[in-house]
Amino acid sequence: MPRPVLVSSRILLALVFVAVTVLSLTPSPPSAPGGWDKIGHLVAYLALGFLLVLSVSERRFRLTLVIALVAATIAYGAMIEFVQRMTGRQFDVADMAMNALGAVAGTALGIVARRIVERETGAAAPDAPPDQRPHS
Repeated sequence: MPRPVLVSSRILLALVFVAVTVLSLTPSPPSAPGGWDKIGHLVAYLALGFLLVLSVSERRFRLTLVIALVAATIAYGAMIEFVQRMTGRQFDVADMAMNALGAVAGTALGIVARRIVERETGAAAPDAPPDQRPHS
């Protein structure tokens, strides 16, 4: 990944992480009418999964790395649901499911975005033959 993409995605990841944490643990959250609450969970964890993928400096995404990133994002969403009980909020399995769905979708979109960025910038895997690496 090009350095500017790594740096900007890491900054955005930190900001989104803080925002999701604060909004998730605030004792009196802003109320969302209808099913908008579930959409909010989906979008928040989609953003986390997406930015997490773009924030990793590894050039080659192996299946184990993808699984670890998805698992970490899902685990964070589950942990938040359990911690909410201590803030006077309710534990909600449907919220956890939307968090997990967002994490999976965001990770998948992040992988697609990485491939597009790497193709557009001419980035190649570090173990690519010298004739296939970008020229400096």
